[in-house]
Amino acid sequence: MFIKAYKVVSSHPSIIPAYRSAIMCGKQEVAYQIGKTSMRPRNMGPLAVFDNLRDAQIFLAQKIPASIDYAILECEVQTALDDGLYYYHNYRISIKSFVEADLLPAGTVLCNWVRPLRLVNYYKAYT
Repeated sequence: MFIKAYKVVSSHPSIIPAYRSAIMCGKQEVAYQIGKTSMRPRNMGPLAVFDNLRDAQIFLAQKIPASIDYAILECEVQTALDDGLYYYHNYRISIKSFVEADLLPAGTVLCNWVRPLRLVNYYKAYT
């Protein structure tokens, strides 16, 4: 099923694509670009978005450090059937990275792919 959703991303204006996963980094990091579809990476669980702008803003305010630039993107997504977040490490699920569905922030939707449509909000880091 396809729905409209909101993705919290870190923003890197000097890098293309300029938007990256807000939480995951390194090998698990996913890049996002307006108008381009980002698929869930191989050996990873679903991507996470919010079904409404307010929950995305609350998550950003409560969980994301103010020392990095962040943005909220309006997206079209394909929902996933997974029941939590995880990634594989050395061919096994990393328990440290697994978050069960009932522990996810309010409004979280798990998805197979994300297609950013437009920038909704931009938050400049405090320096």
